[in-house]
Amino acid sequence: MKKSILLISILLLPLLVNAQTVSAQSVEIVEMRLNTAIQYPNDRPISIVVEGMAFQDDKPSRTSIQVTAELRWPNSTLAQTQELSVQPGIRSTITFDKVDTVGLLYIYAWGEVNEVQSTTETQRTRITYAPQQYTAGFLEGGRFLLTPLQKHLNLTVSEYLDDGNSILPGRTWVLSNGSNYLDIQAPKGFLGVRYSIQDENGWLNYERADDSGLTVHGTPYVWIYGDLERVEPFATLVSPISILFGAIGSILVLVGASSIFFRMREDSLKRRKDAGTDNMPSWMEKRRERKLRQQAEDDYWRGRNRYGNPPYRRY
Repeated sequence: MKKSILLISILLLPLLVNAQTVSAQSVEIVEMRLNTAIQYPNDRPISIVVEGMAFQDDKPSRTSIQVTAELRWPNSTLAQTQELSVQPGIRSTITFDKVDTVGLLYIYAWGEVNEVQSTTETQRTRITYAPQQYTAGFLEGGRFLLTPLQKHLNLTVSEYLDDGNSILPGRTWVLSNGSNYLDIQAPKGFLGVRYSIQDENGWLNYERADDSGLTVHGTPYVWIYGDLERVEPFATLVSPISILFGAIGSILVLVGASSIFFRMREDSLKRRKDAGTDNMPSWMEKRRERKLRQQAEDDYWRGRNRYGNPPYRRY
């Protein structure tokens, strides 16, 4: 039995070696892409995006890629390293632990498939002080409220006015140490108002930045006056007010029409009295009399046709 197993292993060994050689030669080149942020705060993890693809005869291979990523200081000292197997052509995220020390940092990444290694991709980034904590937003009526969440911070609020043609710079406020909050009433007479908040560490509108960590700045806080009627609670007032004004307008139209009718009637009666024809039958009475005469004549002729007798005797 042992001799049989040994014989089978000897026969299969060349096949296994040949399979490994073919597999290693099946991939000719590995391409890698690396995407990092221009800066990272020192209070949260560092996320990078990698993408790899292996090629054979200039055709993409569906083989997975083993990616190695490193964080190094400017003196080439290794800070952290991560390894991840990624699917070909799929953008994947690699996350490092946060780095407390601020300063320049280099990120390296390369991929490998069956001992075929790609070129090493390198990007520079900066570790900066973390953004200062605050909350901001609009209240009803266009009030902009900024509330700090730390004791020691410096925030600069810049106002921009949209008149429909261009963006004009407005007022500027500085919220320094010891300030509890900042309450701003947005000026009227513009299409919209924008507010941007920058802290002393250089972060701009960090609350509105992308959660992926690959964006440094967020979008401004915008208040559009033209949208007030579509925002609660203003929308609940627009419909009843419109109905009320519509009803009042209809009543005024009816009152005006009635006043004109009665005035014309009084003028007609006055003209008839001045002409001495006020005791004569009116147009309605004459019309009613004509109808009675026409009805009597119709009854007469119906009776004659029914009985065949003349209504009078000839002599």
